[in-house]
Amino acid sequence: MKYKKVILINPCPAENTSGINKATIYPPLGLAYIASVLRERNIQVEIIDANIMRLDNSRVLEIIRGKNPDLVGISLNIVTANTGIMLSRQIKETTDFDVVLGGSFASAVPESIFQKSKADILVIGEGERTIAGICEGKPLAEIKGIAWRQENGDFVINEPVELIDNLDTIPMPAYDLIPPFRLYRSRARRLPMAAIFTSRGCPYHCTFCNHNIFGKKFRAFSPKRVIEEMEFLISKYGIRQFDILDDNCSFDLAHLEEILDLIIGKKFNILINLQNGIRVDNLTYSTVKKLRMAGVFKVGIGCESADSEILKEVKKNVNLEKIKQAVQWFSREGIITYLFFIIGFPNDTKKSIKKTIDFARELNPAGASFSALVPFPGTEIYLQLKERGLLKDGLEEGLLAGFTGGKLYHICRYLTQDEILALQAQAYKQFYLRPAKIWEHLRQIRSFSEIRWYLDMLRDSLPIVNRFRKKQSRYSKIEEACRFAKGRPCYGPD
Repeated sequence: MKYKKVILINPCPAENTSGINKATIYPPLGLAYIASVLRERNIQVEIIDANIMRLDNSRVLEIIRGKNPDLVGISLNIVTANTGIMLSRQIKETTDFDVVLGGSFASAVPESIFQKSKADILVIGEGERTIAGICEGKPLAEIKGIAWRQENGDFVINEPVELIDNLDTIPMPAYDLIPPFRLYRSRARRLPMAAIFTSRGCPYHCTFCNHNIFGKKFRAFSPKRVIEEMEFLISKYGIRQFDILDDNCSFDLAHLEEILDLIIGKKFNILINLQNGIRVDNLTYSTVKKLRMAGVFKVGIGCESADSEILKEVKKNVNLEKIKQAVQWFSREGIITYLFFIIGFPNDTKKSIKKTIDFARELNPAGASFSALVPFPGTEIYLQLKERGLLKDGLEEGLLAGFTGGKLYHICRYLTQDEILALQAQAYKQFYLRPAKIWEHLRQIRSFSEIRWYLDMLRDSLPIVNRFRKKQSRYSKIEEACRFAKGRPCYGPD
């Protein structure tokens, strides 16, 4: 069956979703790319971003009925999966529209999602070629990268779709189909802000990373294509800040530097936020200076842990000394630096986490996040935990409930859940609740939108601090009892 009228939906997250998921909301670029591919094939397509428009499922369903599409596509990620699955069920139970689901969550647990959603098709992996094949009416058995159910009821997952090697063959995202850029938000110093990709994929092997969509093969848009997209967004929509969302935009340093040189030569007068982080393996001071000259005001660096054994365990091939050097370089050039850490790896101990906290305080970047590990289905660490019997029941249900934190779905060998969450709260308290750090953040604010971003983050981070306060007394009693029983705290090996 061919589909000539398609509606693509970015669902609104559950009401209990908090933290960075409210302070930072980007346009649904994945859907915008797919829309551009469909439109290139003369398929009528619309995008409903229920997330930024705050449309609940009943309102979305009302809009869909009014438009009477042939096919409804719904994107599922860790934040929107539950709402998207419920919307899919409602569409299938009350209309005759076909439904296709895609996104990172659909790719991770396809059979479970298929059963819960009652969808007709699931897209697994990179979606542009796959959704085009579906809409063109190719037999489902011949379409790579989908899951579907045969007439006899058998659930089938077809062979994976090949990744797109030449990304320049993908038309520019259908920016005209998404809501106004001024509605979206991140840590923006200039508005309006737009998010873009300069590459896809990351070839590194961190066990906790999700490669369900873009894979591990690094592929890049040509610098010429990146600049053309920036020029279009600047001239058409007045964009003044770009947030680059690549998995690893610094993997090919020559490619990154060529983009920076073109930006500098064009004199765009923009600001750039390297939101998702860069690797420091091959970073040079000359590159850092180019980043500043091109308008980069903020970068993130994935560090994960300051314990060498933990880094080895999770295959995070990073040199802590290079991270120190990079933080110093960025500071010298006036670029705001954030470090990303993860707490609660399977062999984490109080000592390893304390080392991570001390490392963050020693380097003293502008900001640091201390996320509790989430073993996302399909990642290597998820499979390892499952094989070792260290996964708790309810992971998928917990993720579908809104990914709100406050609970772990795996077992750490040397720390309990309460201990890990208390250490997480302690990390945030020790890093941020210092007069000098608070004053530093106040001095860095350059716009009203940054103030709003900070207020959103502070508001949604309060539950972590509150958990710390509630558990602190209990935590001390546990430690005291362990000392009495064993002569030392029961946190595992030193």
